[in-house]
Amino acid sequence: MSPQGHPAASAQATASTRLEMKDAILDAAIKVFAAVGYEGASFSQITDRCGAKRSLILYHYSSKEELWECAIDKVKSLFMSRLDEQLARESPGSDPEKLHHLLCAFMRTSREVPEYGHFILREGLSSSPRSEWISEQLTPLSVSPGYFDNPTYYETALTGMMRQVIAGAVLYVTNMGPLMELDKAVDDGTNPLSEENTQEVARIIVETVALLFGKSEFNG
Repeated sequence: MSPQGHPAASAQATASTRLEMKDAILDAAIKVFAAVGYEGASFSQITDRCGAKRSLILYHYSSKEELWECAIDKVKSLFMSRLDEQLARESPGSDPEKLHHLLCAFMRTSREVPEYGHFILREGLSSSPRSEWISEQLTPLSVSPGYFDNPTYYETALTGMMRQVIAGAVLYVTNMGPLMELDKAVDDGTNPLSEENTQEVARIIVETVALLFGKSEFNG
């Protein structure tokens, strides 16, 4: 009996095919959820992308909710892996340099994994169990206080409303390229998502944090 005809080999091939289809369904779902959000997504849209019918999708994922959560998990895992790679490329010294490096790394990773920002923007428009899940799973610019040498710098830059403002600015810059291209304020012939503009956005944020940090140091 040939290896292909052996029952064990046949079962293994079948399992591999099933796994490939499950992955294909998930990848298709990620694209759909990122494009139209949970409420706007349908099984037919996922079918159009991967070819799997609704019954096969529900064979691998028990519900639309489970499929959405698995999509979030995969996007988060990929994003964090790429972000870690970006952060490991340099070893900045001062706290402002560390913040600049973190911001640039985050923006570059957002360009590589755009679904990360799309999920946040789509589901963050209204309050729902999914927005709570997003808040827990996809937290922009989340680092431990130990990332910076001065705890006060961390509190100034990445806590409270300032963190929300920075995260909002970064998400806008990395996800609103088409809109920014129409904005006369950046109509200088450069790609709004270029490395040059990435560095510039990070510099502006770091300088803003420096002003706030100076005030907190003075008041302290």
